[in-house]
Amino acid sequence: MTIVLSVLIVFLLSGTIGTLLYLTQDEAGKSRRQLAQQIDAEYQGYAALDRELRAAGFDLFHHSQIRHGRHQLRGHWHGRAYKIMDYPVIAASGISQQTLILIECDSKHVGKLKATPAKNHQSRQLDQFIDPQPDAFIRLKTSELPPSLRQWKIAAIKPHAVRIKLNGNFSHWLEQHDTVSIELSDAFLLIYRPDSLLLADNISSALALAKDLADILET
Repeated sequence: MTIVLSVLIVFLLSGTIGTLLYLTQDEAGKSRRQLAQQIDAEYQGYAALDRELRAAGFDLFHHSQIRHGRHQLRGHWHGRAYKIMDYPVIAASGISQQTLILIECDSKHVGKLKATPAKNHQSRQLDQFIDPQPDAFIRLKTSELPPSLRQWKIAAIKPHAVRIKLNGNFSHWLEQHDTVSIELSDAFLLIYRPDSLLLADNISSALALAKDLADILET
């Protein structure tokens, strides 16, 4: 594929994304602005990924040409800084949109990790215009996972620390939320459900669940 053709395809897809966002998410913008007032958050209709997020090395951001999100909420939830945004990903199969929850989490003793149910892993395809990201993660063997998590794909920089965590509340949290993917990297915890956008009415409860997981990983 020539460079000119690749650029043209990306340009066309970006235009399509812009049109879809404008047509389908106007109501989302209204409801998020109202929610921002209720929970003392800052609303931004169009937000670029900041330097911290780009440097964190999240797989999801590497899998997309897009470097911005829509309908971002930013604030603090019970002492933890957070950001919520709707984020599009261009993949070989088309365009998917998902609401991302990014919440502050000190990951030093656990290290970076990725946990994805098998069904989410199978549905995600890499953007064909990007190069694979170098991966220093070590995937935990199926035999190392609790029986209830054998359908998950879990990888970590410090696999021993994650194995210990899986003996406690971390395993229980994953069992109860087997449709989401998570990544932990550089002081941020990322949680999202592929191809799924959160309604404003569900954001407070989602933030509470995200804080619970951050507390578990820091303990």
